[in-house]
Amino acid sequence: MKKLEQLTEETRGAGQLTDGSITGEKLALGSIGTKHLTEGSVGSAELQDEAVDASKITSFAIQSRHLEEDSVQSYHIAQGAVTGDHLAPGSVNPEHLSFSPVQSAGNREVLQQFGMTAFMFNGDAQSVEVTVSFDESFGHTGYVLVAMTNQPYFHASLKNRSGGDATIEVVRLRETPHFYGVLSWIALGSPLVKPAADHRVFD
Repeated sequence: MKKLEQLTEETRGAGQLTDGSITGEKLALGSIGTKHLTEGSVGSAELQDEAVDASKITSFAIQSRHLEEDSVQSYHIAQGAVTGDHLAPGSVNPEHLSFSPVQSAGNREVLQQFGMTAFMFNGDAQSVEVTVSFDESFGHTGYVLVAMTNQPYFHASLKNRSGGDATIEVVRLRETPHFYGVLSWIALGSPLVKPAADHRVFD
């Protein structure tokens, strides 16, 4: 029998090899490269479990069609990632809020403020002026303010108002000896329009 070295290059072809005669042991390490793989020869069955990691995935390769329904959970969303731009108009209702909103006709924006202020009459004075200051100024003086006292011997009326405070006059009955009390008030109106934030970067 002739040895393989004695065969000419023309006769050393695939035809001289019997089917299945070359096994894995006959292949040198690193001899099989990507050029030896036919298109479509590697499928999911050839991949080991967890063989494909994030480094093998190209940027923007994952699309919405790759996501299973309900696969995105709240812990996948980064802090601050959801902004007003992501909310559809009318999607936030009163039951979604952690506070009780003030509803107005025509869906106008409303600022609501309230408080309590003590007052006292000096001597035989029949009236006293009580100034209530708002935590936040109203946009104009067209707000509504109501006030009442904790005693039936007094009555309160609005004397004047500005965007940041209001003066309420408390009058007492002549025959009452009571000379002090507490004024409770609530005010609703248009909020002050704040200027747009300046996003310039200062050195």
